[in-house]
Amino acid sequence: MGVDIRALQAWIDDLEHADEVLVDRTERVVGKGMFNIKKDWQARWTGHAHIPHLPRAIRYDVTTSSDVVNGDVYVDEHKRQGPLGAIIAWGLGDNAPLPGPLEAIAAEEPRFERALADMLEDLLS
Repeated sequence: MGVDIRALQAWIDDLEHADEVLVDRTERVVGKGMFNIKKDWQARWTGHAHIPHLPRAIRYDVTTSSDVVNGDVYVDEHKRQGPLGAIIAWGLGDNAPLPGPLEAIAAEEPRFERALADMLEDLLS
């Protein structure tokens, strides 16, 4: 009587490299999510007469440290009209905030969660 463990050995081999694959795929999913948030935010701030350049100051970064992937979407204060970003986003005094960052994040959240779930399902299959 014998046992064929080739499939088990292939699965073990895959698990040995899973952390590299997981980080790489997570970077891609986070990058796509941050890009989508950036584009949505830019669209929400486009067309306002007093801030024509501000949408182009919206940027995103994805950074990885060890096994942690971070994504940030922000207004680059070094770009034209960038210093106005916080005032426009959160308001100041009599100036109400202009919808943008929170709404873009909320719009992306279900897509991002689905993409992460799909990625994990693919990795586990």
